[in-house]
Amino acid sequence: MEFTNLHDRSQFYRFQNEIQQYNNNCLYSKSTTILREAIKCFTDHPGLHYLLALTYYNCKEYLKATDCLKTAIYYDENNNKYLGLIGCCFFEINDFESAYNYAKKAYELDNYNLNAIITLGKIELYRHNYEEAMQYASLAVDIDEENFQAIRLLSRCYIARGEDESEVLEILNKARELGNDNELDFDIIKYLYINGEYFECLKECKRCIIENTDSYISQKATKYVSKIYEKVMLSKARLNQEQELSSGNDDKSEEYLINESKVKSSIDDIMDMGLKNEDLVKSNDADNNENISNVEEVNSKEISQAIDSNKGKIKSEDDRNSSSLEEALEKLEALIGLDNVKNEIKRIVQLIKYENNRANVLGIEKNINQCYHFAFLGNPGTGKTTVARLIGDIFYYLGILEKGQLIEVDRSTIVGRYIGETAKLTKKAIDKAMGGILFIDEAYSLAKGGEGSNDYGAEAIEVLIKAMEDNRDKFTVILAGYTKEMRSLMKLNPGLKSRINLDIEFEDYKDFELVEIAKSMANEDYYKLDEEGEKAFLEKIKIEKVDENFANARVARNILESAIREKAFRIGDSEVSKEELVTLTSEDFGIDLEFNARDKMIELQDELDNLVGLKDVKNIVKGIVNTLELQHRKKEMGIESQDISLNMIFTGNPGTGKTTVARIIGKILKAIGVLKKGHMVEVTRSDLVGEYVGQTAPKTLNKIKEAYGGILFIDEAYSLNGTTGNDFGKEAIATLIKEMEDSRDKLVVIMAGYTKEMKELINLNPGMESRVKFTVEFSDYDAKELMEIFDGLCKKESYMLSEEAKIEVVAIFEKLYDNKDKNFGNGRLVRKYFEKIKMKQADRVIKEDIRDKDELLKIILEDVKG
Repeated sequence: MEFTNLHDRSQFYRFQNEIQQYNNNCLYSKSTTILREAIKCFTDHPGLHYLLALTYYNCKEYLKATDCLKTAIYYDENNNKYLGLIGCCFFEINDFESAYNYAKKAYELDNYNLNAIITLGKIELYRHNYEEAMQYASLAVDIDEENFQAIRLLSRCYIARGEDESEVLEILNKARELGNDNELDFDIIKYLYINGEYFECLKECKRCIIENTDSYISQKATKYVSKIYEKVMLSKARLNQEQELSSGNDDKSEEYLINESKVKSSIDDIMDMGLKNEDLVKSNDADNNENISNVEEVNSKEISQAIDSNKGKIKSEDDRNSSSLEEALEKLEALIGLDNVKNEIKRIVQLIKYENNRANVLGIEKNINQCYHFAFLGNPGTGKTTVARLIGDIFYYLGILEKGQLIEVDRSTIVGRYIGETAKLTKKAIDKAMGGILFIDEAYSLAKGGEGSNDYGAEAIEVLIKAMEDNRDKFTVILAGYTKEMRSLMKLNPGLKSRINLDIEFEDYKDFELVEIAKSMANEDYYKLDEEGEKAFLEKIKIEKVDENFANARVARNILESAIREKAFRIGDSEVSKEELVTLTSEDFGIDLEFNARDKMIELQDELDNLVGLKDVKNIVKGIVNTLELQHRKKEMGIESQDISLNMIFTGNPGTGKTTVARIIGKILKAIGVLKKGHMVEVTRSDLVGEYVGQTAPKTLNKIKEAYGGILFIDEAYSLNGTTGNDFGKEAIATLIKEMEDSRDKLVVIMAGYTKEMKELINLNPGMESRVKFTVEFSDYDAKELMEIFDGLCKKESYMLSEEAKIEVVAIFEKLYDNKDKNFGNGRLVRKYFEKIKMKQADRVIKEDIRDKDELLKIILEDVKG
């Protein structure tokens, strides 16, 4: 595949077709190799980045696809195709807010963008906004009725809205004709069962179990086999019972036997695959768990007794996560990390045991009004839901809860869209949780409107508070969410705070704990991490930890799954050893453990070296990279080494390349793994300082968080000093200094401004000096360098200078340089002068009606004078 210029449309279309052919044949590894090579030659071609993203998306590498699409959008920000696909990617990685924003923008640009429409429909469905979801689904189907994703979205809307079962089954089958996904098989099985089409249902179950493409779906299929098995056998027993009580209905018996025979035959086929009667009974739902394993051998009386014994039984022993208090506590202890969580729960258990023992010894009534309501605080992926389930078991065995079931809800489940709906939804959730635990995830979102807001979440809180008081000993409430947001929720709702008597902080997992979690996850899929693989996994984790709301075990799983897919793409169906098939290495994680800053620096060296002048600046940047390499070597040798702060001050006049160099530094630090994103957030005083008391700190903090993983570039930073004692700029500086210390591993701060003023800023704020390790002076460009910049601008737009004009421009720059002051514009001055010359040259060319190509692009003495 050889192409000389992919900026040429015809060449690009041919290239695109070849890539699509590889992707259609699932040759993703070949596609990515070709595309990476092409991007090296045409780095600024958005279409290439899009094709690479599309390839990654097709093989479910959504994080990589997202990175590629961000680059594509950087070069072509209003391309609705790119925006639509990145919306899909963000949805797949559960970043619904970003998914919605990108998809909405794509839809506004093109009302027929299917990716955008389907993503918006999925998000509305996730939010339980079924009418809006249905509108998007219908629109998608109108645009392309043969599109699998459109039909599948429509089927999910049908299910969510409770449409007629036969219509749901019809649309599910239509989706099946066009494609498949993990849940589609199960939905078809479920609705065949609901419609009473047991024979067809069993055929689907058999296919799922044989293919075993997803163990989760396979297990669900087995449960439906069990349901049908028991239903058929119970029906047979009831029929025998009826025949004993009457002379018998031969027609009915014959019809039954025909149907029963077909279903029984299908069950026998499935059982031949390795399932036994006891497997089916074990996998069955709780409602009939005590029915004995071999139903054919029991008579009708015994079956009737078994049915009667289960009436009204809500939760069985088998449905519980643990079979005893000891087992539940052992499971809690076996969880990786969470030491403070385990200690808190043990203390609660000891308290309950003490109260029970005290009541028994003294012969007094137990404190039946004792309530246990929790706030679980911390980042996602720290095991909050798992611990909540175990608390349900523990409280059941201690006699605190009658059933111990866990009912999980979030804002979308209990907050309605019109007056009165929220109270009903919240009460319904509370009723389901009676005797067990109501677990409200992201509970802080119930107060998203703030104090005095008309948001319906406030109504949910009121209903919840009343239920927690009226039924204080009948159920347990666990509110879960980010620490800061949950504290704000409690502050806004004193009534809620007074009823939450137990706060448990779920700290982020330590690095070694995340490694253990990853190893456990890998083991479940018959993989292991070698020593280099563990190191590479940790490198990926350190990059991800830059995010404020680091998702812990969820991130570990994403990284692990990405490594497994990378191994699959790399190996494909090649013959390799068994050991290689089960071992995840650093290569699978996409990490080169050898410090290659110098190699990667070469790729960015040209960009830095091509800047005019700035010799001292370039040397300092190279010195930083060398320092980082030395740090790496020390760590490799086991020598203790203090991490260095990379915060910098850029001093000098405007137009000396400070912003440009800052961007290049961001790219370099990303390339060598110091920064996760390498992006730059450029701010001035107005972006950080508020207009009234209390506004500045949050405003500054938001900008700092926006820069996590990259560089916060503060232009004219000296202006934060202000001119009065009450200036809010000092509050911004205080916030900045604190974050430069607390978040030193998450971002690099570069402050820029005039030399004298920046020195005053540092002198007036001693805390800042200790946090800034590099001061870089950007000298003014001399006349020769100014001319070099001017030549570069001319070449970029294909202008040619006559010799007389060149001599004149040099003389002008020499004069400007000799008479410069502190406001000397440097590169900006050159660009401004260049634009002025272009306008004068254009006036001359049009007036003289010049048509010759060379003359059209020629700048003469007349154009540069004056």
